[in-house]
Amino acid sequence: MRGVNFQWRTIGFFLNPVIAPVVAYKMVPGDAICSYLRSMSKFHFSLILALVSCKDSPESTTIEQLDSIPVIAQEKEMGPLLTEDTILWIHGNREDSVEVIIRMPEGNPKGSILALPGWNYPNTGWCDSTHLCEEAMKRGYAIILPEMGKSIYCSKIYPETRSDWQRYPTRTWMTDHMIPTIQDLGLLQPGDPNFVMGLSTGARGAMLLGLDRPKIWQGIAVLSGDFDQSQFPSDNLYCGYYGPMDQFPERWEYHDNTAQMIEKLRAPVYIGHGAKDEVVELKHSEILADLLKSDNRTYVFNVNPEASHNYSYWNSEVDSVLTFFDQQQ
Repeated sequence: MRGVNFQWRTIGFFLNPVIAPVVAYKMVPGDAICSYLRSMSKFHFSLILALVSCKDSPESTTIEQLDSIPVIAQEKEMGPLLTEDTILWIHGNREDSVEVIIRMPEGNPKGSILALPGWNYPNTGWCDSTHLCEEAMKRGYAIILPEMGKSIYCSKIYPETRSDWQRYPTRTWMTDHMIPTIQDLGLLQPGDPNFVMGLSTGARGAMLLGLDRPKIWQGIAVLSGDFDQSQFPSDNLYCGYYGPMDQFPERWEYHDNTAQMIEKLRAPVYIGHGAKDEVVELKHSEILADLLKSDNRTYVFNVNPEASHNYSYWNSEVDSVLTFFDQQQ
């Protein structure tokens, strides 16, 4: 919805069976609803965020998406007011909304970590199957967890992209809609201690986001990732998004290719990979490490000789990654 002449507000809504639910609002007086929302703020509730768009005219307010739950409002000009775990549903230019979970530490966060899932991994996997969220919040970080489904973090969808994969978020959705929405809440501000990390295909996304928006990130961590599709022309995921390499070589060589964007890199990179990985072979990370070395970039490359492609390995890297992030501040 950005770029459609809307002024954005952020609202939190809470679960409370005692209070009569609000089902939906359509074009009700803006001052009236905002006054009501603010009047509810004296209560303490667990927050789940939705997005409200207020037209330039102060006479109307439209709530884009709201479950049967009462609401309290915060205007974005008030700054970063998130104090509890939060769920965002962000549309952007998509037909369906995308879930983004934000886990908050006690007190004001010292920084933010955007943690990306792999292909067809849940966004909750980082919290459920590793100790990343627990340890990162203990160290004072907010954790941002987008649901990416079967995305390979490409910048666009092509006519040749498999029809059943076209609905998943692109990296352009992340840069143009997700990140600005989160910045409206006071997180991921350039100059703050912000970091991006990912596992498997999410590592590819983390590296590419680090190149797309270099002013945001102070460090990048990539575990078991893939980075240069042109080196693997038979890969089914790449073929499913870009089409065959022999028909569309430019897409494979220049689109979403870390090797072609490396001059944009500003942040140090932590690379981790298991030598026994049979899903994403070690060669992918070796290519990235060689690229960073030849370009005189700051990086750490840790190969676990016994690890494969699973949460047991990714969990074993959590402390090393967080210490690497701490060292960049």
